[in-house]
Formats: sequence, C-alpha cells, structure tokens
Amino acid sequence: MAAMVHRHGLRIGGLLAAVLLGSLLVGCSSGTVVVVATPAPPDANFQTYAHPTGAFSIRLPPDWAVNDLSTAGAVYVEFSPPGAFRPPLTAYLLNTGAPLTADAFEQAVTAYTNSYHPDQTRYVPQDRVIQADGSWLVPALLRAEGRTQQLNTFFAREGPLFAVLEVLIPEDDPALLDTLDAVVDTFVLDPAADLSAGQIVQRAVALDQEATGVVAFAGLYTWTDSQGGFHINGQVVNNDVAPLEFVRVTARLFDAADNQLAELSDFAAADVLQPGQYAPFSVQFVGGRSPAAVRYELHAAARHAGVAAETYYGPSNFAIADHADFNERGHLSVSGTVTNTGPFDAHFVKITITLFDDQGRVVATDTAFTAQQQLAVGQSADFQVTFFELGGGATRYLAIAQATLE
Repeated sequence: MAAMVHRHGLRIGGLLAAVLLGSLLVGCSSGTVVVVATPAPPDANFQTYAHPTGAFSIRLPPDWAVNDLSTAGAVYVEFSPPGAFRPPLTAYLLNTGAPLTADAFEQAVTAYTNSYHPDQTRYVPQDRVIQADGSWLVPALLRAEGRTQQLNTFFAREGPLFAVLEVLIPEDDPALLDTLDAVVDTFVLDPAADLSAGQIVQRAVALDQEATGVVAFAGLYTWTDSQGGFHINGQVVNNDVAPLEFVRVTARLFDAADNQLAELSDFAAADVLQPGQYAPFSVQFVGGRSPAAVRYELHAAARHAGVAAETYYGPSNFAIADHADFNERGHLSVSGTVTNTGPFDAHFVKITITLFDDQGRVVATDTAFTAQQQLAVGQSADFQVTFFELGGGATRYLAIAQATLE
C-alpha cells in the first residue's frame, strides 16, 4: 500500500496581508461573464526537490540553491534564490517517534521556538493563526543586523512528523513574495519516510566528528569569469557553541531532472572558525557550468577545533592599516600593513580580503601572505592582495589577519 501523503496548503501571501492589514477590501462588479482559459499553475516551471530521507518534497524554481544542513536527529534544509543574502525559506522536520496529539504538537511548537529563537528581544512573535488544514502560522518580527523583518513560521504535523517552515518576508520584492507563496504551497510531508526518531534541540549542538548542522551560509553569489570559470562565492558562519576547524564547502551542480553533473570542494578562508564568526569561501569550477545545470547545492562539513586551535593565532592579535585602489591596469588592489599586537610571535601571517556588493554578497575573496612571514610582538609587515576580476560591483571590503604559533 502506498504511503499516505498529506499536502499542506501553507499560503503566505494572503496571510501576510491579513496579519499586517487586518482586512482586505474586495470590490465587486456586475456585467457580462467572460470565460477565459485556465491559467498555468504558479509552480508550472518549478522542479521537485525530494529530501533524501523521503520525509518531504517541495517544488522550487530551477535556479534556486538547496543547502542541506541536516543532522542524524533532524532534517534542516535552506532554500535560496540566486544572489540571496540569506535564505528566505528553511524547512525543519523531526520524527517524534509517535503520532502527535494536539497537546504534543503544541509542546513541540514551544520547544522549537525556545531552541531556535531564544532571544525574545530579537524574535517577537505575534498571535498564532490556526489554518484550515490544522497547521499553525506564527508571524513574528525578527530584529537582526540593525534591521527588522517579518518572519512567518508555519508549524505542521502528520503522523509522527513535526514540520516547520520559516519564511523571511522579502522587503520591496513582490515577485519574490509571490514565488515564496507558490513554493510553500507545494510542501508535502510523507509520514511513512524512513527517518530516525529524534528530539528538538538547538541547531548549535555538540558533535563528535562532523559539524554539518552547525555551519550556515550567507552572502551567496554566483558568476562566470572571462575564462568561462563558474564561481560560487559566499560566507560560512559557525552557529555552534565551540570553535570549528577545517570548514569544507562542497558545491554540487544538478540538471533539471535532478541528476548531479559536477561536484567540487574547497575550504573556507579561516584555519579556525570561532562561534558566531564568518569566513569567506569561493568554489570555482574551472571548466565552467554545464548548459544543463539549472541549480546548485552547498554542503558544509567541519570538525571541532583540536590541533589547529592549539597553534591558531587569530584576528584579535593584529592591527591592520589598509586602503583600496585601482592599479594602472584597472585591477582592484588592497594593500597596507599588519602589526602583531598580541602577546606572542606570529608565524606565516596571512591576510584574507573579502569584497562585498551593496547587497552584502561576496563578489570576490582572496588570501595572501605578508611580505615578512615571522612577526615579533609589535612588529609590522606589508601586504597586497590584487583582484584581476570581480564577480560584481564591490562597495566595501573586509580585511582579516591570522597566523600560527611556532
């Protein structure tokens, strides 16, 4: 017997208006009835993404990126349109081990909110809205990085599955809002999926070996250089409570039929990534992107800092005096001096430059060693990082120094 699949109609467009405006004025008119052709469904050109566990599927525009940060205990996936600074849509699923009663469902909602949004000064929820299919909508104000946005969270249950969709409402982008509305409407749960039972825990959980569920992405940007190479740029951020090392980013390209066409990995530009710290990365497919490639996925893996942490000499030990200018060939160059202001001698000092556009996306990043590789306490050295090609217009940059202890 085929597993029963429940399709959640989690519309966000109309509910957003209802939450913010309170009511909608609908105009009526009389006259001749005109019969028109049935319009194409909103997801007509979407591609179906089915999670490897089989716990859910969703239909997406073919150029959206999928970032699977799932752990052994829970499914956590981010979905992003091209150039998104942060994923506007995330899905969280958990097998609770038994069919969810109404009381158990409410307890799961509370546990999820307390774990994923513990700071009530940054996350301000409004009254929940019970939808026709029994799912809950909880609109909230999310205050982060000096701005306030609306975050709509949908909670649903199907058998033992507890599911959460978080939708970051875009500002001044009605087209993206319509797309998100259509995408969310295609969300399908399968309670018969082979998903191990687990408990709701904070995303920043302690792991023994691999740290795949605690690394998130920001500032994603894709571009093709003049030689045909395809670049996926961005930043990783450590959401764990402990430092990570050897943060590896893997990019995979897929065609419209979800066949994997290519895979490539590279490391983020930080020997050790402290909790809450960002580091840039750039994965470059030198041979370019296949014409058949319609989307990409990013996966991150790391381990808790051990050997690298023992010899790591981080950015807080350096002072940087820098400036940016275009050289005689028109290439952007960032140069200056770095001074060892820490308590120990620094070895193999390197500078990482990250260039951002006006939307906070990473248009280029590179790393270079200083002219002098060993810096005693108080000593300075020159550096220069030249970018021969950028993925887009750079409006600001960030310079970070790091080194090792002898």
